[in-house]
Amino acid sequence: MKTIIKQILPKGTVTVNEVKEMRKLFLDNQYIMINDGLKKKNNSATVDSNHVTFDLEDLKLYIKKVEQFAAENDLKNLGLRIYLAAKKDENNLPKTTMFFAPVHSNNVKATVFNALNSDKSSSLLYNRGDSGNNGDDGIK
Repeated sequence: MKTIIKQILPKGTVTVNEVKEMRKLFLDNQYIMINDGLKKKNNSATVDSNHVTFDLEDLKLYIKKVEQFAAENDLKNLGLRIYLAAKKDENNLPKTTMFFAPVHSNNVKATVFNALNSDKSSSLLYNRGDSGNNGDDGIK
């Protein structure tokens, strides 16, 4: 007899169709505007990143570090805020990337762990993703 295991999904889980719609909306709108703006500003045919890949084991270690810092500082209701950012590529042209900043909440609003203003928690900012147009993003 087969055992059925109930799968617990996190809040915010989306369907494949929703992902395809969101991806198409981004590529047909923001991505076009970003690339048009970069071409005008940099006078080049540069194409911006359209995805960022993070190593799962690195993310697990990062989350563990955030949880440890939060426990040591009695911070509750944890989350990760993902910021869009840019960094220069090998041709000195800006490419979209993302970085994580841990947040905690006092049930009123989420607050970044002072990571943007403090040396003590600045090591909690994380940007080790592989950004670019470096292959199939797996979404058709």
